[in-house]
Amino acid sequence: GTFCGDTVFDFETSVERIFSSGVLFLAFVISSSVVGGITMSMTRLQIINGERSSRLAVLRRFLMDNGISRPLAVRVQRNAQHAMIEEKSKAPESSVELLKVISEPVLMEVHFEIHAQTLLRHPFMAGYLDINPAGMRKVCHTAVSLLPLHNKDVVFSDLEVPNIPRMYFVTS
Repeated sequence: GTFCGDTVFDFETSVERIFSSGVLFLAFVISSSVVGGITMSMTRLQIINGERSSRLAVLRRFLMDNGISRPLAVRVQRNAQHAMIEEKSKAPESSVELLKVISEPVLMEVHFEIHAQTLLRHPFMAGYLDINPAGMRKVCHTAVSLLPLHNKDVVFSDLEVPNIPRMYFVTS
């Protein structure tokens, strides 16, 4: 008979031998596929982490080469790490290639759905939507930009008068 571990298999007919060979072959193919998938996923993860580490190393080199103070260098690196985490969890519009080829009216609707939920919390903006829905869509499309901030970033200073007046909506 044939041994498998402590078990002896006695095959009576050639059909049993062919069937068992087929089952063993199928098990081998499936296990190879699983191992290959795991290996591919781990390789992808290493590439992504290597790219991230490389970007941070270039930043650290820049900060050192330009004599940036240690406290500011730490803030810059933390800010960059935070930005990379945000980028990973929420794809920035600039990285979505197909958004560059869709029609302007459709892109305007996309921007309206993205930004309106924040803007409409303000009573003026909600009233403006009631009076001029097309104007509100244009505001969402052309006048809104995101300003990612990190803890302790200074947005306003005393006696500051901006060249271009702006309205800020703070969200988290």
